[in-house]
Amino acid sequence: MYCCPKPNAGMIIGSYKNLTLPPELMTPNWEAALKWLAGESWKECPPGKIEIAGEEVYATLSVYTTKLPEETKYESHRRYADIQMVVEGKENP
Repeated sequence: MYCCPKPNAGMIIGSYKNLTLPPELMTPNWEAALKWLAGESWKECPPGKIEIAGEEVYATLSVYTTKLPEETKYESHRRYADIQMVVEGKENP
């Protein structure tokens, strides 16, 4: 699982089961997201948008075939920070 909690904070890599953020990066929204992931209720959710803590914290579950790095563009956000997790398979086939 990959997590980038704040712009320019760098990437944090770990298991969703025990991922923790440094205290200076932990916010109530990140706490809600990590608690939701650890609870594993996402395993029963269909693809789509799932509200975790209102509109502020939500998950988008997607099913797709990954692409090779040279076939994609880098992703960036100005308003959001995100967690990305591969549930089945691997990131680059």
